[in-house]
Amino acid sequence: MRERFVDEIKGICRAGKKLVKTIPKLAKTAMSEELKNAFSTHLEQTQGHESRTV
Repeated sequence: MRERFVDEIKGICRAGKKLVKTIPKLAKTAMSEELKNAFSTHLEQTQGHESRTV
């Protein structure tokens, strides 16, 4: 059970790292300023999550 939990947490961490790389690309191609701001906010939140997992 513990092994499965650890594997799931590792997967979540990998997904967060991938998001940190992907969100700026999405923001760059966003058409509206509102969507760009939403991506920017989400990036800051994701980076905050990442900094707590290291």
